[in-house]
Amino acid sequence: ERHVGQWSGLTRDEIAERFPDEYRRWRAGDLDVRPGGGETARELQDRIVQLIDHVVGTVGEGASVVAVTHAGWIRGAMHVALGPGTSKQAFGVPSQGSLTVLSHGEHGLRLEAYNDRGHLLQVEPVDQEPPTPMVL
Repeated sequence: ERHVGQWSGLTRDEIAERFPDEYRRWRAGDLDVRPGGGETARELQDRIVQLIDHVVGTVGEGASVVAVTHAGWIRGAMHVALGPGTSKQAFGVPSQGSLTVLSHGEHGLRLEAYNDRGHLLQVEPVDQEPPTPMVL
């Protein structure tokens, strides 16, 4: 998770009101804005690269690793995989429960799948009762 300093616990409206310049820069995708005095997107990306290097060094090339994480980490890893010109707005926010698949090889990190929700198609929503079958 990204450290957002004084933004933590606030709604977007509260952030926009209290930190208008930071909020505007953050919404525009500025990688150097320090939200609420917290962590910049570049610092988050550095942590992501360190983690990926650590995991690859620990488990080795070709191993499968599953990580459960927040959207900010997923978008940060995409920036690493696709390059610095990648806009977070181009891909949108990953859905809860979706899968993003990255591979690591001789050319670095590669995006294999993004926001894949195919595995959720068979899942019944927990807040709804299953439909009652009709008898004819």
